[in-house]
Amino acid sequence: MLRFIAFCSLVFLGGCNTVKPHLGPYDGLLPANHQIRDSPETMRADALKGKTVVLVTSTNFNNYTTAWQDYHEKGGDERFKQTLIGAVAVMATPNDGSANRIRQASDPRNVVDRVYAALRPYFKSVKAAGDFGEAQDLKADYIALIDFYGSFNEMGDVFRTRGGVYMLDGSLRRAFQVEGRADVDREDGGFMGGASGVMEGTARTYAKGLQITTEQILAGVRAKLGPAM
Repeated sequence: MLRFIAFCSLVFLGGCNTVKPHLGPYDGLLPANHQIRDSPETMRADALKGKTVVLVTSTNFNNYTTAWQDYHEKGGDERFKQTLIGAVAVMATPNDGSANRIRQASDPRNVVDRVYAALRPYFKSVKAAGDFGEAQDLKADYIALIDFYGSFNEMGDVFRTRGGVYMLDGSLRRAFQVEGRADVDREDGGFMGGASGVMEGTARTYAKGLQITTEQILAGVRAKLGPAM
């Protein structure tokens, strides 16, 4: 049975299971020879209302999101559909409303949306940039680096998500960091339901891991910043 589960993981959600290896959250973003040091200032909610924070996503996040989009938005579902026959293929069609809702709940871009919503009450403005240099060009008082990735274990029965928010000041010194993680057992969706059941069960697993990890991250952010003014 576990071998069958691992096979389904490879075939049905292969794009997300072949993301590049996990990197450090800062990999590919820091200037050459830059060392992360702690900021001498403490972030206080009452001092942030005139400040700008810029969101930047990590290489991990970008790789994972690209894999998710390649599968769910750029033909992965159609390729999957064409490998099946008859009723099972119809059940797996991306036009199914329930399946679409499950997939959207697993979209890693939801993490950015929720971090944005959590930070918005604290700051004068919340912007986004592609990297730290662009963030500094936007006159960032703070930069919130969002890291997130997920992958199944070798057996394909546990989905592991890891993520965090790494808050830096405008000089790339660390103000704080918070992290989250989840190890979620795969939901098979009922093998009697055929390939469509496996696919939807796996998508629910992705969504559950994302939800747990994101909640941990947001709780950490609020604990660091305190009540919004």
